[in-house]
Amino acid sequence: MIRLSPRTVTFRIAFLYVILSSAVAGVVFTLVYLTLATDLMQRTDEELLKMVKELHYIHKATGRDGTIAELKILEKTEGANRMFARVLNADNKVIATTEMSAWGGVDRGVDQLQDLEPKLPRFRTMSMPNRHHKLRCVNLKTADGTVYQVGYSLRDDDEILEDFRQVFSQAFVFMLVCGGIVGWFLSKRAMSGVERVREAALSIGTGDFSRRVPLGNEGQEIVDLATAFNEMIEKIRLLIEDLKNVTDDIAHDLRSPITRMRGAAETTLIGEQNLSDYQDLAGTVVEECDRLVSMINTMLEIAETDAVAIQTSEVDMCSVLREAHELFEAVADEKSLTLEIVCPQTPLPVSGDRARLQRAVSNLIDNAVKFTPEGGRVLIDAYDTPSQVLIRISDTGPGLGDKDRERIFERFYRGDRSRSTPGNGLGLSLVKTIVTAHGGMIGAESEPGKGSTFTIRLPKIRATDHA
Repeated sequence: MIRLSPRTVTFRIAFLYVILSSAVAGVVFTLVYLTLATDLMQRTDEELLKMVKELHYIHKATGRDGTIAELKILEKTEGANRMFARVLNADNKVIATTEMSAWGGVDRGVDQLQDLEPKLPRFRTMSMPNRHHKLRCVNLKTADGTVYQVGYSLRDDDEILEDFRQVFSQAFVFMLVCGGIVGWFLSKRAMSGVERVREAALSIGTGDFSRRVPLGNEGQEIVDLATAFNEMIEKIRLLIEDLKNVTDDIAHDLRSPITRMRGAAETTLIGEQNLSDYQDLAGTVVEECDRLVSMINTMLEIAETDAVAIQTSEVDMCSVLREAHELFEAVADEKSLTLEIVCPQTPLPVSGDRARLQRAVSNLIDNAVKFTPEGGRVLIDAYDTPSQVLIRISDTGPGLGDKDRERIFERFYRGDRSRSTPGNGLGLSLVKTIVTAHGGMIGAESEPGKGSTFTIRLPKIRATDHA
């Protein structure tokens, strides 16, 4: 449910929508109003100029009497309260005029008429005493000094502008209401995806990790948010499931050595108590404790590699592989195995933790030597591509079935063929964790009876990375 509160994003988006729409409407009104006022004034000036030129023509053609007669007609048709017209001589004495009783104050600044340039009309707007509307007036001076003056009330223009203001005010209020409603629904619709995320998060908080956020059509950003949230929850679910499996495996792997130690101790206590039995018991306890310590240390190393960013430096993988080859060469000889290495003379540089990379490579070679029967062959092969360093460790051992190959990197997983050999099922899991922490990948190719090949792919340091 979307809450109506000034603190919510929905309210703020709707409010911002109203403010922006109001600002746009205000700008549009101002531009239209100014344009309309300018057009009305221009129209009025054109009418005044036309009338003053006609008055000049009539006066020139018919003289004073004809001009007075024309002004009487004009006064009746236009109205004495709407306009006035008059003719003044060079001394500013009135020659002919309409009724001027309604236009007191027009003579203010009459002396300025002397400054008129002949044949150049001068317009001005005047405020009249006791009149609500202003007067628009035009003065035209001829070469002989005669001045023709026509004035018109701006009442019609003011009424048009007032009607426009009233219409806009009503439209503006309507726009505010509609803008608020539209903005609210738009923001509510846009934020409905976030609301779904919140509801899913609350449900997940109660332990329902199967809950997912449905994807809507509010926009790509909301879809990306819901997708990222769903992916995060899936990862959390897998981590919790993995944690549960690891916990179960730990309990099983801890129970076995503890049970063996307890059984050995119980057998020793029940049987004839002599020094050799106690020595055997101590040896059994030490052996099982070593296995437990090894398992715990490996688990801690996996957890540390997963959680803590590794300290990186440039590492030559050829050097790492040659050192590992020398380390396991004696062990391979004892089993009559052929341990070969194929590595280029030029370095294969990667960025990583040398000790951890050595551990990963050693674990793979140790597994290969351990499961390859006498007379077999283990090959360590390394080469590079423009972007990667590839390391392959192949053996001629018993190989893996499809089921084992799919789960070989899981913690504590041990295939059927490895259950009779020492180990705790953490070695390959540690290798994968180390490789992943270095931004690489590891894969296994194997068939029963045809051996196995483990391939590590690590990002290569390019020449530009050294700069």
